Amino acid sequence: MKTRQIIYCTLFSLFFLNLSQKSTAQVAFTIHGTGVTSTLDDAKVKPGVGVAAKMYFSPRVALGVSAKYLGLAYDEHQSLGVNLRNKGSIVPLTGMFEYYLTDGFIRPYLGVEAGAYLRTVKVDFQGEQVAKQKDTRFGAAPKAGVALSFGGIGVFAEGSYHLLFGNKDGSTTIGSANNINWQNPNRLWAVNVGLTFGFPRTNQ
Repeated sequence: MKTRQIIYCTLFSLFFLNLSQKSTAQVAFTIHGTGVTSTLDDAKVKPGVGVAAKMYFSPRVALGVSAKYLGLAYDEHQSLGVNLRNKGSIVPLTGMFEYYLTDGFIRPYLGVEAGAYLRTVKVDFQGEQVAKQKDTRFGAAPKAGVALSFGGIGVFAEGSYHLLFGNKDGSTTIGSANNINWQNPNRLWAVNVGLTFGFPRTNQ
């Protein structure tokens, strides 16, 4: 499932690059750091990183794909010299839509991301990995932010609210849209700060 999602994201990015050669749309790339809080199984989420490729069809409208890496840390259990620790990661692979409210130097915007959230959990016993579990969930994240335009480079900060939905049959993969459990999703609050290269220039 993970390989399939990566292939989809790659093909989507190639589609954007091909389309940019046939239109006035502009391709851009972003990189950002991420700070997160979580309700996911009482996990603590460490700072992460993210990248995205997107196409601006106008200075105000962008579509793209995004990938992030978020580390997970759980409480350690120590008893009679025995150390047991759970850790893992979440990798959201999502499509995105952004709408900018202005096209000047300061550009507030609204957006949404949605796609597959790949989760890995590992169990370490006395420093050695003894178990590993992977699952894939559907997730979505409305977001709001502001970008500053410096020619073809944009500096942005945004907040997002990630909703991770379960699988009805308890399987480790989504399978289909009919298998998504829309009730009681886990939640991640995230703040992203980064740079956009290929940002649409300010209209004069």
